[in-house]
Amino acid sequence: MVRLAITVAVATLVLVPRSWAQESVDLQQMTLEELMEVPIQTVTRREESLARIPGSVTVISREQIDTWAAASHYNLSDLLGKLVPGLSPGSQNSSTAAQTLRGRFMLVIIDRVPQSSLRNIQHDLVGIDLAAIERIEVVRGTSAMFGEGASGGIVNIITRASTEKRELGTSVAGELSLTHPSGSLGGRLVQSARGTRGRADCAVIGVLQRTGHFFDAHGDQIPPDPQGQGGISDLDVLDLFVKLGFRPTDEQRWEGTLNHFSGDQDTDFTTDPSVNNVPQRVKSRALEGLVLAEPSGTHNTLLSLVYEHTHLWGGTLRAQAYYRQHGTLFFPRDLGTQPNVGRQIIRTQHETWKAGSRLDIERPLPARLHLHWGADASAERTRQPAPLFAPEFFDASGGLVFQEIGERTLVPRLFVANLAGFSQLDWNAAPWLSLRGGARFEGTRVGVDDFTSINGVDVKGGTLSFTRLLFNAGLVVTPTEALSLFASFAQGYSLPDIGLIVREAPAGSSVATLNTSPQSVNMYEAGVRGAFGRVNGTLSLFYNSSGRGVTQLAALQPVIRAAERIYGLEATAEARPVESLRLGTSVAWLEGKRKEDGGETFLNGFRIPPLKWTSFAEYEPLPGWRNSLLVIYSGSRNRFPPGSTALGTLPVTAFTTVDLVSSVKVGSGTLRVSVSNLLNSFSFPLHSQLLDANATNSAARGTVVNAAYSIVY
Repeated sequence: MVRLAITVAVATLVLVPRSWAQESVDLQQMTLEELMEVPIQTVTRREESLARIPGSVTVISREQIDTWAAASHYNLSDLLGKLVPGLSPGSQNSSTAAQTLRGRFMLVIIDRVPQSSLRNIQHDLVGIDLAAIERIEVVRGTSAMFGEGASGGIVNIITRASTEKRELGTSVAGELSLTHPSGSLGGRLVQSARGTRGRADCAVIGVLQRTGHFFDAHGDQIPPDPQGQGGISDLDVLDLFVKLGFRPTDEQRWEGTLNHFSGDQDTDFTTDPSVNNVPQRVKSRALEGLVLAEPSGTHNTLLSLVYEHTHLWGGTLRAQAYYRQHGTLFFPRDLGTQPNVGRQIIRTQHETWKAGSRLDIERPLPARLHLHWGADASAERTRQPAPLFAPEFFDASGGLVFQEIGERTLVPRLFVANLAGFSQLDWNAAPWLSLRGGARFEGTRVGVDDFTSINGVDVKGGTLSFTRLLFNAGLVVTPTEALSLFASFAQGYSLPDIGLIVREAPAGSSVATLNTSPQSVNMYEAGVRGAFGRVNGTLSLFYNSSGRGVTQLAALQPVIRAAERIYGLEATAEARPVESLRLGTSVAWLEGKRKEDGGETFLNGFRIPPLKWTSFAEYEPLPGWRNSLLVIYSGSRNRFPPGSTALGTLPVTAFTTVDLVSSVKVGSGTLRVSVSNLLNSFSFPLHSQLLDANATNSAARGTVVNAAYSIVY
């Protein structure tokens, strides 16, 4: 289950070896000693055991994904929010707008291909189906080893690989809301083919899914996309994953990967704008009769080619080339009357093309040293047009009819080129002491076209150039077999959301005069992990700071760049009283502030989540019958004066959810029944609570039952 006790040290990143990817290992059944030897690829870009990492990593296995996928609505952000300490809970939508890792943005990579964009639309976790994922490694804390963007950490998604034996797999699932069964039925089909023949191997996985309407704990329908950031109800999903491998010799391997994801929200419903006229705070309401020519949705295509030689010049060489194309079409929103241009009803369309390469060379050296060095290069083009809609049709229909009348530019064409080199040296100084240190040089060039903003402001484009030299260092001390201590320092580098800064630029601006300097983050972390008989646990303390944070106080308002600091702690504990029972808990708390008017003010709720406490129990009364219970408590946070209108400053109230999953062997396959929100508690996700309009204040789903049957043959 939730392997919350896998909280260990980290400072950088790698790639899971093929031997691991071919064998699905159940982390839930491992001892702590076995867990410490699990190979990790997300720290120094090479395989190493958890025991030697000076930082915090959460590993989510294929078995955990299978267990909690349905209870997470097959939504990756919700799954990670349940299983990763330090990561904000998911909000049952496609966006990570209210989901940060240790208060900062995270870099998402799929087989080392970055999913980020220079215009951060916070959809990086939408691009691959859970069925195509073998495991996920989450580095909690700043890292620079995979390039810019990992100021809060890294989510490293490792895809499925072939099996030694040729096999087919089929999984069918259906789900139903218990608070309002009518209209809630959803279905899912997964078909896979994997195997090896001679020196060639392959893995092919296809997914078809349709979700029904969502209903809250009171039985009322939840609007499909109330925040306009991408909904997951009434959604048609198609995912095709293909991985082909060939070994010309025992030391060499070629591997090509294709993944195409498509998710379109085909719905007749929208959120009722009339609830905004209610003076008190009320939940959003679904309204039937939507007329919109093109549905909202996300499309993501990823191509990767990897060559590896494990015995070259006394070490290992790995080279990768990749390409990614991403497009998201958001739901229209009413911006009201804007200066210079009047009433604006727009929808955002985001398009990104990215190509790049990576080179990794590693080799052992005398005196128990290990050197790893390499280079990265990438180029990206991004644009964000904004179709316009007629206000008179929208108003006359009560917010149901969207008649397109033209197009404006929300964000101009952006081009970014990046070139970086890195080096990392590890030293196993003694059986009880491991040391490491490294550096990365990053060079970035950004081009911005001239454009006129949505507010009618002319902004002059130009070219920007940035360079940064980043360092990391860490140590692990193991005074006894039952106890280890770690400490680390790491620097991260991320470009600000230049598209957002340019979009909100005041009159008379040019790219050269705007504050577009990169954000450099310094992170300090110290922790301890121990195992005492059938009980083990971890504790980690962290502090990070940056001189140029990014804060937006309101939509279509200039961005504030100010110094920030964030601090917090994460703790986990796990016990196994008897072989058939496993118990565990975790807690994560953090706080953050930024400089303002000679003093400090708190960071808003989109950056800093409330305290999160998680507990789980796993019980296997009979071989092959496993029951898992997960309780998540998200606390309250109220840091701003009453009546504050700045973005993300509303008070957040606490909520608790309980999920139950039971799986049993039936025939040649496995039957899994999942019940999300078991107690049917009524609550509002974080994203809803942080927005002040009633039309965006959507409730969470009520009790939902999902039944799935999977078979491998």
